[in-house]
Amino acid sequence: MKKAFLVFLSVVLVTTVFLVKQQESVAQAKQLEYSGEEIFKGFVFAQGEVGKQLPEVFNKAMTDKLNTKQAKAFANQVVADIKKEDADFFDNLKKAVYSKDALKVDELLKKAGQIVEEKVEAAKEIAASKDDTSRVQAELVNTVDTANYFYYVSYVAAAGALILIILAIDITPIAISDNVDREMAIRTLVDELN
Repeated sequence: MKKAFLVFLSVVLVTTVFLVKQQESVAQAKQLEYSGEEIFKGFVFAQGEVGKQLPEVFNKAMTDKLNTKQAKAFANQVVADIKKEDADFFDNLKKAVYSKDALKVDELLKKAGQIVEEKVEAAKEIAASKDDTSRVQAELVNTVDTANYFYYVSYVAAAGALILIILAIDITPIAISDNVDREMAIRTLVDELN
């Protein structure tokens, strides 16, 4: 009888320890919150840990195109431009995502989408007029707002790499015009991060 009681007590103790440890790891995982910038880069540019959590939104080929050195520089500059226009944007995005407010997330992403579209259009114009790298670099130096934005052009031997980045950005969730697909992508983001 004593032996059975000790076995029972051991099983209960091991089970309790296991459940407590499991709850602690779940709590730690929930405590991991991404910054607004990380959420934005992950959702719009498939970059970072957030981008890896959204395979329903980005296919592998698009993820690869959006994770090049040039694409990351482009994303960093877009983030800087958004901060310049709205210093609270990324804090508001983070709050909206973690409060599961898909409508607010959509509203914020539409606002950011306008900034991204302006930058993509500027990049398209530069890429289209690119006869040689040195001429484009000279144009960029003379363009006050975009001089730093397109600094990576000096590392690109041809316009091809820049065009690939632009084409990849054109089909990211921020550029989706179909409301159903856009809502599904936003819902996926909110669900994956909560």
